[in-house]
Amino acid sequence: MKLHGNARLSPKGRLLLCQRVLEPLGTKHRRSRGDLRRTVATYVALRRDRRRTAKRLHIHPNTLDHRLHHARELTGLDLDDPEDLAKMVLALREDRRPSRLGERDLLSEASRD
Repeated sequence: MKLHGNARLSPKGRLLLCQRVLEPLGTKHRRSRGDLRRTVATYVALRRDRRRTAKRLHIHPNTLDHRLHHARELTGLDLDDPEDLAKMVLALREDRRPSRLGERDLLSEASRD
C-alpha cells in the first residue's frame, strides 16, 4: 500500500492497512506475537527510543532489537524508513479508533510515563 501526500484513506483502505500491518504482529490479548504488537506500539510511541522502550517493557535492549527484527520480517516494514514508519503509525492510530471498543489503546498506553 503506497501513501501519497495528504491522501486520506477510505474506511476500507484503513481496514486493509490495519490488516496488512498489524495482523502479522498478532492480537493485543495474546502472548508471543501479541508481545510484538505491544513492542512496536511502545517503540513508535516513545519516538523509536531504544533505551526507553526496553526500560518501559522491562526487557533487555537486545531483546527489543530481536523483537523489532522479527516484526520487520513479519510485516515487511522497516521502521527506519519514513514511509514505512508512517504506515505503522497510521495503522496503530486506526487500531485505537472508538470502533474498536473494549480493546486497549496500546499507542496511548505506551506513551504514558
